[in-house]
Amino acid sequence: MDATTELALNHIGTRDPDFLSGKLGHQAADLIACSEANRGRVRQTGIWPSLVVPPQVFSERAPRMKYFQTPLGSALTSEQRAAITGKPVGTDGGAYCNAWAATWKTSFDGAFAPNCLAGFPASIVYDPVTRRNGVRCSLNDVQRSQWGTFVDADGNTKTKWPYDNVGVQYGLIALKSKSITPEQFVQLNEGVGGLSADEVWSGGDPASPASVAARGQAQIDVLPTIYKSGMIADAKQLAKVPIIDLRDERGPDIHMPWRSLEERDRLIRANGNANNQVIRGVLKSQVGGLSLAPNYGAGAVRQVFKMMDRWLTAIEADKSDDTIEIKVVRNRPLDVTDACFASAGDTDAEVAPSKDVGFMSSACPVQFAMTSPRVVAGGPLAENIMKCQLKPFNANDPDYGGTIFTAAQQARLSTLFASGVCDWSKPGIGQTTAEPTLTFQAGPGGSALLPAMLSESPL
Repeated sequence: MDATTELALNHIGTRDPDFLSGKLGHQAADLIACSEANRGRVRQTGIWPSLVVPPQVFSERAPRMKYFQTPLGSALTSEQRAAITGKPVGTDGGAYCNAWAATWKTSFDGAFAPNCLAGFPASIVYDPVTRRNGVRCSLNDVQRSQWGTFVDADGNTKTKWPYDNVGVQYGLIALKSKSITPEQFVQLNEGVGGLSADEVWSGGDPASPASVAARGQAQIDVLPTIYKSGMIADAKQLAKVPIIDLRDERGPDIHMPWRSLEERDRLIRANGNANNQVIRGVLKSQVGGLSLAPNYGAGAVRQVFKMMDRWLTAIEADKSDDTIEIKVVRNRPLDVTDACFASAGDTDAEVAPSKDVGFMSSACPVQFAMTSPRVVAGGPLAENIMKCQLKPFNANDPDYGGTIFTAAQQARLSTLFASGVCDWSKPGIGQTTAEPTLTFQAGPGGSALLPAMLSESPL
């Protein structure tokens, strides 16, 4: 039993809960399932994320894991790799995330038998040559019934692939800041490549890579399903619940604190504000290895739990006819604000208001001020675009900040981006709003479940 569960049981005993307050770890699906299962018994929901990451992060492993291992990539300084990946100054951007990236590598490999768990016969697991119709147990393949299948270039049937980096100009902001040279920018984008549905890097052997590596391409018809299903959280839906995002400093880890600001950017873009979200940071770094367990102390957990309880109680007491979005913002307690603590948050005293060193201040030990390769490529902080719309490559585009490319470099970029570069000012291809509570019983794509229930107000 974790500290949150124990605290909840001590608080409500065995009675039916008035509210559902979900602590989101790496996967948010448990909260969604719990919320729907309790519809009618629970009057209002609140969430407090901790280790949430977007699916796009998995498509950006190529520059971290592969390109930086090539002769050209390894020649970049640690500061340049940090600038390209959006990681803290003074860190090696290539090494910063390699630990978690390597951990996830086999999880996307449909031919990796251990993915099918202990006791599953390896003799029937997929092999691209000898068992082309074998069982695939990758993280992507568990979505088969929702996403559907396609026949890949090798003739094998696989779960549709939603990850795409066609037109992404890696290192764009690093180029504008002069952290990398125009030639390094061109080399990076020629060599970064992409990953296939079998987790194969298009650049080949990093020791002697292809001079130009093909980008990874999604099956476009699966993209609307990604958005409709809520796999990429829809901020229009998030605006309906109070959010207290409790983040700990984890060092090099997939669950980086800046993802809280990503969530905030989505809320602002969709709703004009993020007043239903509060971010609170504590310093309790994990020591060695990777862990999906939050590392914040009991005092921080207890504080957030009680804050959420007061917030939900106030919403419940609001009997006005205003929308739930308005009620959530209006009833946020005055003391429920952004904060950062230079301690583990183990005790109530460590998270007292007087100990708040200031969210995003220089004294805050939680590293919120970082981003990702896709954001450094000019993409939105919201990271809610799986595949970008394209615009023609133009060497004089203001996006390059006045960078002067040689004629040869312009020719190489024109060839590389023959179909265009990302136009981040436009919605992503297939990007649409979420449709709460889809069922995939009838097959990929999904359909609405119990429309009469969905029309009911949560209050």
